[in-house]
Amino acid sequence: MRNGWRYVLGLLSLILTSGTVQADVPVTVRAVIVEPACQVTGMNGQSELEASFGDVLVEKANTAKASAVIRVFCTAGAPVGKSLKMYLTPTAHGVIRSMGQNVLGTSMIGVGIALTDNQTPLNVGQWLPIQTGLFVLTGQLVIQDGIQLEGGEFSASVSLFATYM
Repeated sequence: MRNGWRYVLGLLSLILTSGTVQADVPVTVRAVIVEPACQVTGMNGQSELEASFGDVLVEKANTAKASAVIRVFCTAGAPVGKSLKMYLTPTAHGVIRSMGQNVLGTSMIGVGIALTDNQTPLNVGQWLPIQTGLFVLTGQLVIQDGIQLEGGEFSASVSLFATYM
């Protein structure tokens, strides 16, 4: 039994002394604060854009379009070996991938918005090449096959980010 107590006291001693070991590790943090290389706004400088389809008849839903003019302004040219790219990411309702990589989900089940620039699909969640200046982001309503469309309001939102890559 004596050896058992010695073992317990030795273990307790080890636990108590191991908590007092300290080590100093110097950590240096450095950063450079820079202004964004590019600004993405509406044509008149607005930071939030809205494209409204207005009232759409159910039988014309697959042909309804809405557009927003987007301005990309960069303060300097592209760094050597890099080009300007944009990234679209949904902020609500995701993407309806079964209808295409460019179809933004909406708050209405089975209703999506196909995003294009001059009839070129703009795939959501992928880096896409763009140019500085103005471009028109167009959304066309698309309805999933087999959906019995009923009237009602819906919404969708997407965020656009531009950078040199």
